[in-house]
Amino acid sequence: MTKIGKVVSDFVYFYIFICPSEEILFRSYIQSRLNEAFGRSYRFFGVNWGWGLVITSLLFGFWHILAPFNPFLGKFDLMWPHGFWTFFLGLILGFIREKSGSVMAPAILHGVVNYPPQAIVYTLLGL
Repeated sequence: MTKIGKVVSDFVYFYIFICPSEEILFRSYIQSRLNEAFGRSYRFFGVNWGWGLVITSLLFGFWHILAPFNPFLGKFDLMWPHGFWTFFLGLILGFIREKSGSVMAPAILHGVVNYPPQAIVYTLLGL
């Protein structure tokens, strides 16, 4: 596959499959269910939020800690720094979800944060 082909296929992979599906799972489903259970009793910059946002962000970070973990392939690595970073990204994405009432804005931001660094690496380093 050519460099440009790799960039295009990764663009489709992230923007069409990964980012929207993670946002639907975490922000739309999990965060909404936790908000129903715990309420949204806090307010920040005019946006109501609650423990659902924090718990969902923790789960999002933990999900990314486990990214390389696959016992079927004998991979038992964990990515703690990536999980820490994605916890904070989850807080931002969750806040945007609460502000907008939709998963579309967090899904787009998720793609913007994920995709460009990888596209640059693939293009410049030829990976």
